[in-house]
Amino acid sequence: MIIVVGCGRSGTKYTSECMKAAGYDFRHERLGAYGGIGWNLALPHAIKKIAKSGGVTVLHQIRNPVDSIATLKAHGDVIWNRLEAVIPDLPNTNRLLCAMRYWYEYNIYCSRMAEYSYDVADLKPNSHVAMDLDAYGLCGKWGAVGTDTNHRPHIDTTWRKLVDTDSLLAHKMMSAWEQFCAHRMLYFHEAVI
Repeated sequence: MIIVVGCGRSGTKYTSECMKAAGYDFRHERLGAYGGIGWNLALPHAIKKIAKSGGVTVLHQIRNPVDSIATLKAHGDVIWNRLEAVIPDLPNTNRLLCAMRYWYEYNIYCSRMAEYSYDVADLKPNSHVAMDLDAYGLCGKWGAVGTDTNHRPHIDTTWRKLVDTDSLLAHKMMSAWEQFCAHRMLYFHEAVI
């Protein structure tokens, strides 16, 4: 069974639709026969229950922080209330800072339980990430599903706004995103050599 975790608004619905298009019972925010993908699958009570079944591979999907945060800021209170178990003291008064902390801390949390991290933007036919994921049994039909599968309202967000809100946290986010996407540099480096 394959479980893909990551923060909300990281393209998990898109990935589940690609898997469904390939004929797999791979569900969004719950488990199918082949596995599942969603931010909620990494919550402590969920991951403990999943781990008991044995034979589980955990992967970590991310998305550019600016793109994720632009839609996270539009979320209602439900998602924020459920995250207290993982990220205590989220600042409810500043939705942008709350979204920044969530993106950073939840992705760090998810990466620690995963064997592999990848950026949803790299899921394209014949991409190196798609080929890497094939090794885990994730043979989706990348590109067969529209990327607007789970489109939500966006609130204008830029790196400048993130830095102005919390410079240290914005730089930590950039560093984490680069670390999670290190395979991009590795493949670029191999291609240049």
